[in-house]
Amino acid sequence: MNAETVLTVGYVLWTFVTVAIYIAYRVDARAQREAWKRIEEERRKLHDEWQALR
Repeated sequence: MNAETVLTVGYVLWTFVTVAIYIAYRVDARAQREAWKRIEEERRKLHDEWQALR
């Protein structure tokens, strides 16, 4: 393989890896937001139940 081919393949692989990392980050960020929303909803329910018991 000549140098141009090696550089081209390296660039393509680097691009795919970068895109994969970005997509994984976005999916993880969305999952974290949804988890925090569920936690807040559960806290609100527990707070309401606690207030009803008082």
